[in-house]
Amino acid sequence: MAYPDYCLQVDDENSGSLALGKCDDQAKLEHTDDAFFKLIGSDDKCIGILDENDMYNNEIELNLNTCIESDNEKFYVWDKQPDIICFAENLGYQCCSDPETIVITTDEYGEWGIENNMWCGILGSENNIHNITPSIKTETYYLYNSYTNKCIHSNGVLNDNITLNDCDYSEYSLWDVPYTHDGYFHLKFNNDHCLMLADDLSLILGICGNERTKFYRNGNYIMSPLYKNMCITLDINNTLVMTDCNEFDNTQLYYFNLWNENSIELNDN
Repeated sequence: MAYPDYCLQVDDENSGSLALGKCDDQAKLEHTDDAFFKLIGSDDKCIGILDENDMYNNEIELNLNTCIESDNEKFYVWDKQPDIICFAENLGYQCCSDPETIVITTDEYGEWGIENNMWCGILGSENNIHNITPSIKTETYYLYNSYTNKCIHSNGVLNDNITLNDCDYSEYSLWDVPYTHDGYFHLKFNNDHCLMLADDLSLILGICGNERTKFYRNGNYIMSPLYKNMCITLDINNTLVMTDCNEFDNTQLYYFNLWNENSIELNDN
């Protein structure tokens, strides 16, 4: 039976004791986005476990103390029948179909595994769902085609064609790509702009954030999740398009050359 008129209260601010009582001025706690219960008007005070040894007993005593923002002060709202939330979707990925997928790596968002040769988030491993933003660690690359000795290039103008052009070591031929090589390929010149697939399957510069701005590396091919058997290919006038993957077409092979300010040499990686 629920009692909606009763709230968790601060019984005594000096001792930090807590009680259950009527929802009034003493029930002055807020649940923050980072999972802490803090005292309204004095956010250096948090609810926490009084004695860590109680974790091994059936009864755990809580009180209000100075915040140290440890795991013992974090509380999450539990739903007996929760909707499954895939934290990875906000980052441009899918979640693993098997929650027992082997953990390959862990970052600030949660645990990651591999499924169908692609990164996937492991359900239930999210660290803080409130603070997830659609960005993950990226690295800066030249996307280099050794057959033409050129790099994927943009002029920086939205909706203009992406081309193969001289590797000029500028922010117009540098791309910030997720370290997984799967997701949004951001133009270094403006990180809000990404490699994008147009309706006619040509490559243009677009606003990051929709399915047409997601690409992934498959060996030395750059592919779109929208077209499983198509690869980025050289077209007329040095423009790029998506077309059927062809192992004999050398213009479909791209090397992700890691860039740093101290080295501008192109390597077939």
